[in-house]
Amino acid sequence: MTFKRKLIKIEDKYFIKLNLDIAKGWHAYAKLTKETEYFIATTIKFILPKGVKLVGKLNKPKTYPYADIKGVELYQNGNEFTQEISLNQKIMKGKKIKVIINYQLCDDYSCRAPDFKELELEIIN
Repeated sequence: MTFKRKLIKIEDKYFIKLNLDIAKGWHAYAKLTKETEYFIATTIKFILPKGVKLVGKLNKPKTYPYADIKGVELYQNGNEFTQEISLNQKIMKGKKIKVIINYQLCDDYSCRAPDFKELELEIIN
């Protein structure tokens, strides 16, 4: 899986955009059932400096049903997650936002061990 991140400004709003690209033939779990909790669902956690706040909920990409297990949903291919944040850019310049992504990749035959990726975004002018 490859990870890209950026902080963008649209008008007077700020957004964290995360792109998670999954190789063809592989998937990550978006939603699990009680019977499938031995897999690891993809989670994203933001560690924000004082003065930065999340606005609303994380906007998640489209998911796909897992054909073999009812109620399980997957992320495949390219996935964009977006989170709006509030901040005063002048005061927060140079501060860093951390993003921790927990995930597990599987194909039709096997699963890799659960993993995580920690990314940083610097607030710039």
